[in-house]
Amino acid sequence: MKLILIPTLLVTILAAIAACSINIEDSRRETTLRCRDSAEVHVNRVIDGDTLDTELGRVRLFGVDTPERGERCASEATGRLRSLAGDAVRLEDGPRPTDQFGRILAYAYSAEGGASIDETPDSRRSGHCLD
Repeated sequence: MKLILIPTLLVTILAAIAACSINIEDSRRETTLRCRDSAEVHVNRVIDGDTLDTELGRVRLFGVDTPERGERCASEATGRLRSLAGDAVRLEDGPRPTDQFGRILAYAYSAEGGASIDETPDSRRSGHCLD
């Protein structure tokens, strides 16, 4: 009886691992703003590919990590955020109010339409500086 349980258990574990490792890519998926009443915030300056200066203060995009100034592809990341953010964004609070540097952590959405800046299908497909 034990000899039958071991292969069955092994097959079950391998099936679970395989199911969890499947990468499902849906290029039509787009995150939209959940808090429709989020105020539009003026973008004063784009610092780098994941940080904006706004009228509320410095905002770090939650869940986004781009090269820092001086690193490879930093100027491309900064330019991409500048084109996606434009002059204004809508901000939705992240899981924590600030990071260790005191920057506001938030999800950023386009001012018109509410499409997520970091999950815009075009930004995922652009492939800027991928190794």
